[in-house]
Amino acid sequence: MHKDYGRVNMNGVIINPACSISSDNAEQTIDLGLITQETLNNTAAVTYPFTINLINCVFLHAEENKEMQSTLGLRFDGPSEPGSSWFNLGESSKGLAFQILDGQSNVVIPGAVMRVHKHDGENKKLNYSLRLIKKIPQVKSGRFHSMVYFTLIHQ
Repeated sequence: MHKDYGRVNMNGVIINPACSISSDNAEQTIDLGLITQETLNNTAAVTYPFTINLINCVFLHAEENKEMQSTLGLRFDGPSEPGSSWFNLGESSKGLAFQILDGQSNVVIPGAVMRVHKHDGENKKLNYSLRLIKKIPQVKSGRFHSMVYFTLIHQ
């Protein structure tokens, strides 16, 4: 009788995830409505607020376990030019782009991770705003559309 022997090695880490994105706003549409050329041409920027709700947040304090201390980041990805601080609206943009600002008016850099500040409690509202900006002195009329993805990153 011939016997073959083998071995299976296993390893892993049990984590306590810091937060989840609430399903009621994981996909959002910001309807900018009708905006006149005059408004855009005579205004530096037009701003629209939106919120991302985090739920089931658990943060470990440094005193409890330094190695497992968790921080959160949020990254916005979408059409942009390398090194720019704005997102593109595509060919039909008529001279417009947009920026995303956090609750402290810091501009979100496309593709960069921004730290989400720690807090007490299980739920957190992250306030952001979308700001339309002019790329040319006089914008033209027409429709525009863009899609941006946001990712919650546990670090």
